[in-house]
Amino acid sequence: MILLRYIRPVNLMLVSMLVLFAAVTHAREVARPDIPRVERAIVAGANEFRRVNGRGALASDARLDAAAHEFARFLAGRGKLGHEADGRNPGQRIEAHGYRYCMYAENLAYQYHSAGFETAKLAALLLEGWRESPGHRANLLKKDAVHTGVGVASTPGTSHFYAVQLFGRPRAGGRC
Repeated sequence: MILLRYIRPVNLMLVSMLVLFAAVTHAREVARPDIPRVERAIVAGANEFRRVNGRGALASDARLDAAAHEFARFLAGRGKLGHEADGRNPGQRIEAHGYRYCMYAENLAYQYHSAGFETAKLAALLLEGWRESPGHRANLLKKDAVHTGVGVASTPGTSHFYAVQLFGRPRAGGRC
């Protein structure tokens, strides 16, 4: 009986410490966005921005999506941000994916937050950065653009996110 008197308070203290540890660990969890939803939200947000500014909607193009995904993964894997970080320009990357263009443009962005991002917040921040930058804004509103492709990737194990949005108009019958 005397032994139980000492064991119970010790067990209670251990259980309390484990519960506290679990609560602290849970509070430190980093928000991880749903990347495909972020990408869809960027396309929708870009199209809404274009609509408000008197431009037509952009259609998603699988070839531009593939080029954007590949380059976003490259940027995230290397921790670089630059239109020619892989030694190629955007036109070379989209042609490598079978998109024969008359015009193209590319927006790049990087976002980081130690607590991570919720899906909608990451998409909103990426779009806001592009809308507020004169060059990126011009790309979002390019009159000749009819297609878009979006890729978002994160550096593994971090909350560093890289985004690529491509814009294009394909050649029609070999002509622009």
